[in-house]
Amino acid sequence: MDYRREIDGLRAIAVIPVILFHAGLPFFSGGFVGVDIFFVISGYLITSVLFRDIKSGGFSFSYFYERRVRRIAPALLLIMFVSVLLSWFVLLPADMKAFSQSLVSITLVSPNLFFWLQTDYFSPAAEMNPLLHTWSLGVEEQFYIFWPLIILFIWRFELKRQAVFLIALCSVSFFAMEYARTENASFAFYQFPTRAWELILGGLAAVFLSIRDGRNFGPHISNTMSLLGLVLIFISIVWLDKKSGYPGVWTLLPTSGTFLLIVFCQRQHMVTKLLGHKWLVAIGLVSYSAYLWHQPIFAFSKHYLVAPASWQLIVCLVFVSFVLAFFTWRFVETPFRSASKVNNRYLYTALFTALLFFMGFGLLGHFSNGYDSRNVAGVSLRDIGAMLQPNYGLSKQCDSDIVHLEACSYGAMPDTVLWGDSYAMHLAPALTGDSNSLSLVQYTLSSCRPVLGISIMGGEYSVDWSQRCIKFNESVIDRIVANDQIKRVVVSSMFLFSGYSLYDGSESRDYDSKVVERALVESLRLLKSSGKEVIIVSPMPSNGRDIGRCLARAKILGKDLNSCNFKRSEWSREFLEGRAVVSRLAAEGFKVLWLDEIFCDAEVCQTAFEGTFLYRDKGHISISGATYMREKLDFVDRLLSH
Repeated sequence: MDYRREIDGLRAIAVIPVILFHAGLPFFSGGFVGVDIFFVISGYLITSVLFRDIKSGGFSFSYFYERRVRRIAPALLLIMFVSVLLSWFVLLPADMKAFSQSLVSITLVSPNLFFWLQTDYFSPAAEMNPLLHTWSLGVEEQFYIFWPLIILFIWRFELKRQAVFLIALCSVSFFAMEYARTENASFAFYQFPTRAWELILGGLAAVFLSIRDGRNFGPHISNTMSLLGLVLIFISIVWLDKKSGYPGVWTLLPTSGTFLLIVFCQRQHMVTKLLGHKWLVAIGLVSYSAYLWHQPIFAFSKHYLVAPASWQLIVCLVFVSFVLAFFTWRFVETPFRSASKVNNRYLYTALFTALLFFMGFGLLGHFSNGYDSRNVAGVSLRDIGAMLQPNYGLSKQCDSDIVHLEACSYGAMPDTVLWGDSYAMHLAPALTGDSNSLSLVQYTLSSCRPVLGISIMGGEYSVDWSQRCIKFNESVIDRIVANDQIKRVVVSSMFLFSGYSLYDGSESRDYDSKVVERALVESLRLLKSSGKEVIIVSPMPSNGRDIGRCLARAKILGKDLNSCNFKRSEWSREFLEGRAVVSRLAAEGFKVLWLDEIFCDAEVCQTAFEGTFLYRDKGHISISGATYMREKLDFVDRLLSH
């Protein structure tokens, strides 16, 4: 296979948007499609190499996988080692535990499986994992396991039949993705069966070019089709975003564009010359290392910084990613690709040792709760981790659509129900725990808004989850209405569905705030009509930043915790929208306890009291913060006075 400079240029077109997307720069909302471009390129190159080796009689499984190891492992292991060093000093226990688990998943060639089970790719939490981007390597590595077998199987057929077979295989994977997207979008995003079609499409490009047998297309066709391919990629980068239902049919934009560029780019034509520009080729050569470096750099900076990074710092981090990429390519990637420079004995000894180290470090990190016995700058991370642990209310069992009355009840004869999502459960320690407490039963389920008949859907929220949420709320209402002992219902939530679709039990629809608020009002009126007192607790004021992490970093760095306070003018759009919903509920005659009136003066909102963290993340109250609210801020009295 002849060297094609334009392929390296295409790699640059893939990696730059990915990096700028994760950097949060504008005009790159669809930069994540760079991974799809890489998939198609990889499928094409691997298939071309297999065709060449099989045709020449030089194919062997051992040599094939040796080249894959030499290509992928050295740079990856270097980035993993550097990430381990940084993690020890930067990551808090919960983050360290997740990071440790990701190390284990990488050694088992299954990071995509791990991240599917852990988080949605587009969630803010996902961005904080230094090794999130390795999910794509998991997909590629799993592809490499099966693909030589498939190519050997189809080799006996003529090229056109090979193409038909691969088209059929590609179609099966594509439709599997479409089906999975409606059932479990996170599975569709991360998993090999739903992503394999993109790599197979690259293989089809290799078959198609083999059918052409080196014959060029006419200049008009080549220029038109390759330019169309470039336009499709550009559109996908600037037009798609996190809300595009990705992956899905829109994935055809960058993948089809890449296919067209691979097939129709010819050396004498315009687009080929553009992609073959020396600077794009140079970036393409270091693209793998740049891809590996950028995510840890961005993630660790987010963990370390108390305030959001300035655009100047972001630009510097992007620059550092490429500088490190060059040195990694020059002194790690290139030498290890040559058996004459790094023999197999040294290669596999180093690989085996590294894998043992990462497996051991990862397992210890998991079982030690993220090495929570560490001290950083004289501060116990175990104490910090305790302040930031999830606040499930009365029990972790209370974050469930299965009602656990024993674990989720406080007092002998509960006359109060706490109903809502995670923004309700974090109130439980503020309402229970001493003589001045409510006798309470907690009905809560994270992300399940207290609204009858509808639920969110999309991202990590599948149809099954949405149905469970709807049934959960119906059962809660039935229990409350049927229980004459219940006199009061405390309701809290963000109340918003924006960013998701709505699901009504049978079908999904686009988000409509009017539909949500109408259903919310009807749900609360139903409670009032049954004779129950309804008290709404507003969401916690938020500036959109991870306040809990800010407080932790301030504590470790010896800064005043008040440095994490924020102004009313900095309130996040999400909080303002949620507060507006509650304001309209107040106008409907419902009682409301405004948390921002407790924690904010005319200008500034407090985030800590007397060294106690009030927040554990962007908007959830910590356990210690909720306890402080009960003990020092008379929260129960404030609630009952409404």
